[in-house]
Amino acid sequence: MMSRRPQHQAAAKKGMASV
Repeated sequence: MMSRRPQHQAAAKKGMASV
């Protein structure tokens, strides 16, 4: 997953629920 970018941290939580 793209859990390496700090800026994607917020999108990671929304992305998981979105996917």
